[in-house]
Amino acid sequence: MMLKNKTIKFKLIFITALSSGIALLVFSIILFAYEITFVKRDLIENIQIQSDIISENSLASLAFMDNVSAERTLQALKYNTDVVYAGLYDNNLQLLAEYKNARLQDNAIVIAEELASTPTFISTKEYAQIITPIKLNGELLGHVVLRSNFDSLTKKLHHYIIILLGLFALTFIIALYLSSQLQRVITRPILYFANFIHHVTDLRIHHTKAVKESDDELGHLIDAFNIMLEQLDLSFKTRDDAQRALSHHLNHLQEIIHEQTLDLQKSLDIADSANHSKSDFLANMSHEIRTPMNAIVGMTHLVKSTQLSEKQRYYINKIDISTQSLMSIINDILDYSKIESGKMLLDNTVFLLDDLMVYVIDSVSIKAQQKQIGLSFIIGRNVPRHLVGDSLRLGQILLNLVSNAVKFTETGDILVKIELNNQIEALVDLHFSVSDTGIGLSPQQIDRLFQPFSQADSSITRKYGGTGLGLSICKQLAGLMNSEIHVTSIEGKGSVFSFNLILSIAPEKWMDINSMIKHTDTTSPHYKLQRVLLVEDNEINREVAIELLTSMNLEVIIASNGQEGLELAKNAHFDLILMDIQMPVMDGITATQLIRAEKSLQSIPIIAMTANALTSDYEKSIAAGMNDHLSKPIEMEKLITTLNRWLRIDISMKNVPKMHNTSFPSTLEPFNLERAAQLTNENNELLHHLLLSFAKRYQDAPKQLREFIDTKNFTEIEHLAHSIKGVAGTLAAQELKEAASALENAVRDHHYDVIEDLVNRLVIELNPAIEATKSLPALPSVVKDTDMNLSVNELNGLLTEFRAALNTKQLKALELFSNLEPYLLQHGLRQEVQEFNDCLEKLDFQSALPILDRCVLSSKEK
Repeated sequence: MMLKNKTIKFKLIFITALSSGIALLVFSIILFAYEITFVKRDLIENIQIQSDIISENSLASLAFMDNVSAERTLQALKYNTDVVYAGLYDNNLQLLAEYKNARLQDNAIVIAEELASTPTFISTKEYAQIITPIKLNGELLGHVVLRSNFDSLTKKLHHYIIILLGLFALTFIIALYLSSQLQRVITRPILYFANFIHHVTDLRIHHTKAVKESDDELGHLIDAFNIMLEQLDLSFKTRDDAQRALSHHLNHLQEIIHEQTLDLQKSLDIADSANHSKSDFLANMSHEIRTPMNAIVGMTHLVKSTQLSEKQRYYINKIDISTQSLMSIINDILDYSKIESGKMLLDNTVFLLDDLMVYVIDSVSIKAQQKQIGLSFIIGRNVPRHLVGDSLRLGQILLNLVSNAVKFTETGDILVKIELNNQIEALVDLHFSVSDTGIGLSPQQIDRLFQPFSQADSSITRKYGGTGLGLSICKQLAGLMNSEIHVTSIEGKGSVFSFNLILSIAPEKWMDINSMIKHTDTTSPHYKLQRVLLVEDNEINREVAIELLTSMNLEVIIASNGQEGLELAKNAHFDLILMDIQMPVMDGITATQLIRAEKSLQSIPIIAMTANALTSDYEKSIAAGMNDHLSKPIEMEKLITTLNRWLRIDISMKNVPKMHNTSFPSTLEPFNLERAAQLTNENNELLHHLLLSFAKRYQDAPKQLREFIDTKNFTEIEHLAHSIKGVAGTLAAQELKEAASALENAVRDHHYDVIEDLVNRLVIELNPAIEATKSLPALPSVVKDTDMNLSVNELNGLLTEFRAALNTKQLKALELFSNLEPYLLQHGLRQEVQEFNDCLEKLDFQSALPILDRCVLSSKEK
């Protein structure tokens, strides 16, 4: 494992050196063992020879027992350093002579008595001993004992070991050197091959080849690698060709997608433009259709209140019924268009379920009584009464289903049931069902029942009438509320229409408020007067709104722009705010957002007022924090409905007093005076005053428009066009309103190329309107019988009260000035009175304050 990550060079050198070292070591060990064996053998043979020599030389000494000669013979052994002892014994085992080396150990000498039992040759680690018998002619003369140690052998072996180690080291070094040199034969082509592979990998060059230097295994490997490179090169060429083809295809596909995207974007732009045009058309048509219809309804109502013969009343009733039917059809068509274009929005508010049922009953009870059909409503005991949801759309669904049941039922009963399916905390799942005993439906008729502009079959259309939109609208409204209408029916026996709806239970505080409203007596002298802040910049529209609001016994405080409205809302209490959208200084959207930013003002109802009837304007106002929306010109019935909803009061048309009339022309082109009278609560005196104000306010408008064109002041053009549009709507000058609206829209959409033409069109429509209003006589002056003998305290109190009304912009200032006017005229302040009239006519209370200061100074001087 230690060689795993080493280089091949290192591995080859290491393996060669290790192999050589092991081989040398084994050889040295074998040679050393061989040397020990043969040297020892030579030593023993040498001792044996010396023993034989001594035996031959000692024959005479033993024969004559001559110890001197024996000693002399043994002393010759002193030159052999290996011999440590020699002894000459006679046949009686008596020592005749001996030789001892200084290294001899006494305890190692053989005792003579033991010679007979001692082996002739003994070899131990320390010495070798030979006992040789001496014979002469076969007769034993004695013995020679010769002992030798291995000191010389040991020295030889030591020298030999040193020589072997030196040779081993030298041989290992030579082997190491040779292996380091010879390994290149293997490593050089391997390193070349490795570098070649890195070169191919780094540069991604597959069309080159490695050079083969030999036909060994490495050469075969290079051949295989070159074949692989050829295949890779072919594969990459094929891949590159495929990629180029794919890239070309993708580029072509992207071009197609880009072209299709442009086409789709153009289609979307066209669709958006068409949808926008459709929305504009719906808004305009809504106004264009409803305006004459409201006039017909209003005039019919007025005629019915006069003295009529029976025949005339019969005709008027027919007109009234037909008008209501036509209004229902128009409403269905407009509702369907809104739903189809996705412009229908739900408005979740707190409502009382019992009130909703009363509304449905009141709407259909007369028809049911006329056909003598039983009409029953059952609300389960466990069904919560105070709920949160879109009561208007829910009522529309129920009213349509019940109206159809009445229409298609000749005899029998109609039952409306509301039951509780389930309740989870503050959410309730209610089951609504309308069952009848009418003509019923076949399965085929049910399949196409909810298709727009279709009914069960053509005979039903002929017999019962209708557009076929009602159930289609109901289905889509139910879908908006995450519900679905189901039908079960038996032909000839009746039908059951049902749907489930999840609603929220109203919080406890809303129940308390609702209960309080139900038990509040608005006629009581202790009933608090409701206070309304009117934020409107247009003088004429402001006067109309003031007239309508004060006729409902509401206290009205005015502001001429969003900034003033914001300051008043912060510093005084109001029960409701009517907010114009387009105003100078600060628009209504910005003012509403800033009002909602105040924690104490988050719950006050704010109603948008705008001359634009587009859904987008409604969405913007709701998003800014407004609660509801009124379209200009403001119609009395819609205003009453809205105020009742948000002020929690009960105002009806019959409770609103009609103002006294003055002599007034029946026609005044281009104004529709009948429609204008409806919009001003049939107050001809007010209408007369508004027409005169129109002439005074806009007599310089044509000149101003020309100047704005010359200076390219498009902002002022838009403001002036918007102002004229609003006033023209209030005074029912339709062509003038359309011309002003077209100019305003063109400036807003930056269509500057058509501005001059549209200005010319507006001037053409505006001039006859101004001339017509100038032809009206001035309003007669009303001389009041006022006590001119006011005390100083009374006068000071009246002036203080008038100043306070001007400071707080209360309409009470108008009444107070009418009381002050005779006193001011009496003191010769005719110029100041005229200036007061000009300011108060425009409801410009701020500018009236300096005039009041001048009047006070003048009265003091006099």
